[in-house]
Amino acid sequence: MTTHITERLNQIHKLCEKALISNDDNVLKQLKDKCTCSIDVCKKTPSEESLIELLKQYAQIVLDYTYIDETKLVDELFPQDTCKERIHTIFVWIDTIEELVKKCLPETSMVDCLGHELVECINWRKGALLYMLCSTINGDSNREDQINDEFYMNVKQGIEYLQQMLTGRTNTSEWEGDQDAVNLVNMGIYSDTHLLSMMYAGEMCYWLCNKPGQSTSDFNPKVIGQDLLSKYIACAKLPVMYGWSTDKAEEFVKVMSS
Repeated sequence: MTTHITERLNQIHKLCEKALISNDDNVLKQLKDKCTCSIDVCKKTPSEESLIELLKQYAQIVLDYTYIDETKLVDELFPQDTCKERIHTIFVWIDTIEELVKKCLPETSMVDCLGHELVECINWRKGALLYMLCSTINGDSNREDQINDEFYMNVKQGIEYLQQMLTGRTNTSEWEGDQDAVNLVNMGIYSDTHLLSMMYAGEMCYWLCNKPGQSTSDFNPKVIGQDLLSKYIACAKLPVMYGWSTDKAEEFVKVMSS
């Protein structure tokens, strides 16, 4: 049952070892050690409970490992000659999380296995990476030739990942008695990251509004963008969210409403 997990952990372990030859990095060392510990756990016959814990550990290892190159991509401003392949590799690794959950616990959903926070993190990391890629291209006058069909495909995909993050939870009972918190939760905001996700998705909808033919019966970027950004503005103006700017969001809503 744990064979597939062991194979993936061994792959990451070897990748960390290879990277450590030229880069004496503490994060890589810690990841390598975590892989070793999880591989040792895989050697035992797991109960369903311990298997779930093992899958959670694997998910966190993958997210930590892929974050290394995500950070480099942002710092390097998504170099045109390598970023497409590197983003694909990151997504392939992140997708192995769901792949292993289905193989090891086919009757268990991702949320029931990993919990809301990890599943939301997976969607956030994918959506935010596509946002950063498209934002970098969109803000660079020397890369106007890259604002093409592939660019808009990445924008749309990024919106979908961030929407999935924002619609994963519905329970508000934990915050009963705190009306501001309940109001935030009712709009899908459980953390600062959720609020940032709402702004990112709304801004990407704004970009799509500048491209004819992006609206379909199932996906209307103007409607989705106005909804997301209006919620963002309402949340950001709550006293509990003091310090969040609404200037850009209000500008986008004004343009999309005209």
